[in-house]
Amino acid sequence: MAAITMAALLAGSAAAAQRPVDSSVQASPIKPPAPAPAVDSSVEASPVVVGPKTTPPPHIAAGTAIALRLERAANSAQMKNGDTLAAVLTAAVPVSGGKSLPAGTKVGLSVVETIPAGKLQSAGEFTLQVVSVGAVNVATEPQEFEGKPGHKDLPDSAPAKGTEATLPAGAKLTFHVQAMPKM
Repeated sequence: MAAITMAALLAGSAAAAQRPVDSSVQASPIKPPAPAPAVDSSVEASPVVVGPKTTPPPHIAAGTAIALRLERAANSAQMKNGDTLAAVLTAAVPVSGGKSLPAGTKVGLSVVETIPAGKLQSAGEFTLQVVSVGAVNVATEPQEFEGKPGHKDLPDSAPAKGTEATLPAGAKLTFHVQAMPKM
């Protein structure tokens, strides 16, 4: 019986030797990439901070009044949407951390919208919003300024071209900081 088993084994190995060999199955000199390290979710959610402690950027509290003075005139005929106007603080503004920005600090005003007189309506108009006080980014409520409408011959007639909306250089304005939207 041992002879039959041995003969069967020899016949099986002979058949195996006659099968075609797939060269792609042979050992490749390119090694597969190492498996990625296991991710430990407790490390991702760890409250431990590595490195120096960072402080949040300064901010101006919602509702804070920002009194300013324009450095140059504003005119609805000359401005474009997105333009920036320069101004300076006329009074100190408190910021987080018990500090404040002194009078004279630069203020950036953004032209949110402007329409020259006679384009869509007879009077010119523009809307301004404070976007920065010194190095502190801020968003205030927008303020709209309008020129005077043109004369109407009859109550239902179209008005003549009115005046441009203007603010002279040195104009004093007060804006209020908006609350940040909740996410």
